Order: sequence, then C-alpha cells, then structure tokens
Amino acid sequence: MRKPLVINLSGGLGNQLFQYWAGRQIAESTGCHVIYDPTKLKSHSTPRELALNEFAVGNSLPLIKRNTSRTKTLISKVNTSILLRSPKYRNFVSFLFRHHYSTEIGFDFPAAYYGRFKQISGHFQSYSYTTGLESKILEEMKLIRPTRPFLDLAEEIQKEKPIAIHVRGGDYKNLKDSLGMLSITFFEEAVETITHEYGKQKIWLFSDDLERVRYFSANLSLSIDRIICDNKLTSAETLKLMSMGKFLVISNSTYSWWAGRISSAEKVIAPNKWFKGINDPKSIYPPNWQTIESSWVVNSEE
Repeated sequence: MRKPLVINLSGGLGNQLFQYWAGRQIAESTGCHVIYDPTKLKSHSTPRELALNEFAVGNSLPLIKRNTSRTKTLISKVNTSILLRSPKYRNFVSFLFRHHYSTEIGFDFPAAYYGRFKQISGHFQSYSYTTGLESKILEEMKLIRPTRPFLDLAEEIQKEKPIAIHVRGGDYKNLKDSLGMLSITFFEEAVETITHEYGKQKIWLFSDDLERVRYFSANLSLSIDRIICDNKLTSAETLKLMSMGKFLVISNSTYSWWAGRISSAEKVIAPNKWFKGINDPKSIYPPNWQTIESSWVVNSEE
C-alpha cells in the first residue's frame, strides 16, 4: 500500500487553511491519502500553534507527529533555507525524496500534479485550490465550541449588518516594503465604494494591532461603530465573526482572505495589488470579489 502524502503546515490560521484545503483538493484529484505535519509550526521565525482544530475539520484532521528535538529543528531550518535559495537542490530533493518544495506563493501546479510526491511544502495561496470544495468549506469551517462572547457578538453583527473592515498590522510593520501594509486611504475609498451604491452603513473594525486601531480611530474620516481587538475571541472566532458582515473590506493577508472566502457578504472588496514589493500570488482573487487600487503605508507614523 502506498504511503500517505504529507503536507507540511506552516504559518498562522490563514496559511494553514490554504494548505489544508489544497490537500483536500489534491486528495480528491489523485485519490491519495493526505495527512498533515504540524512540526514546522513551532520552528517558524514566529512560532505558531495548530489552529485548524477550532473548526469542524479538526474532528477528523489526519496528523503525523515527528521528532521535534532541537537538533532536528535546526537541521530542518537549514534545509528549508537551502531549498528556498537553490533550484538545483530543490530538483535534487524532488527527484530523490519525492518532496516537492514550492517557491510560488499562489497557484503552482494543478492539484493532480502533486499525486507523484511523498511530501509537499508550499503556500497554495490561490482561489484555484479551493474550487469545487465550496459546500465542504462552509460545512467544515463551522466552529466546534463557540464561546459565549462570540455568540453574543454574532447575534449583534447579524442584526446590525455592518461593513466589516479588517486592518492588518502586527509583523507587517516590518514588511512594509515587501508585503506592504495598506494605508487608511484604501479603507476610506473601499467604504466610499460601498456607501455610494448601498447608502451609509455601520462600520465594525477588526484588527489584532491595538496601535493601528488607535491610529484609525483618530484619523479615519468615518464613524466606527464597534472595534473588535483583543475581545477574548479566538482567532477562528474573529475570522468567522468578520465573515458575517453584510459587506467586507479585507487586507492583503491570508487571514482576511479566508474571512472573505466563507462570507456571504453582498460585496467583498480587496486591494488590486496584493503585495507592494513582490509578485502577487497567482490566481489569488475569487471571481466575485471587487478590487480597488491599493494604497500603502510609507512611514511608521501611519
């Protein structure tokens, strides 16, 4: 019997969701038994926890556990660094160990291509890897144990039907020239696009960055009706709550992307340039989203 195909998980919740659902599409396309390896989550420059188990997918998430000794972690980091920089080494590893290491952030190859490998490391940040899975995504991304604070806010957002805005800060502050951090102008223009068509709406602001929230509260030329920042919600709960807005304005982050993907919002607005200084992921945008011009933070005071 053929060994399972292992997909390495990395990054935060948004990244893990892309990797998980790409694995599901690969399994359906190839018939492979796909399992997931969370080992590298803690060895990342920003250590992460497995966040998928907050959703229904966690009830049957097939995981493999590897040795996480300090020596193994160091070897893994060195190996990943070489894979990232050396095409020849990537080809060698792919041929000898049947480990596909993708340097493409978005769409790389069709799902059926990956059936030939034993292990895959990649980002899969593309709408293409989620097509055909819509009903399963909506069903399996239900929360397993929603908390009372989430349930109360969910009831409120469904009554108010606001514009949900997600402002990404955090580690993006150090990546303003590469990934880019969207400026207040982008969000103002996105809200104006919505209100021009639908009239004035209430606004809920979502962020994990208190400093950015304070800046927006002081400088946004719009009235913010509620701020969701450190509200004792889990990351999965915040994502789900954000997806419940009648309208959604997202940042250039995988976390934002998934709120838009599971949303039934009347309009989802995204930046038309996903990254400021590097190539955008291929096939990142679902066909029903609207994009407007990206506007970037250029100094630390914004």
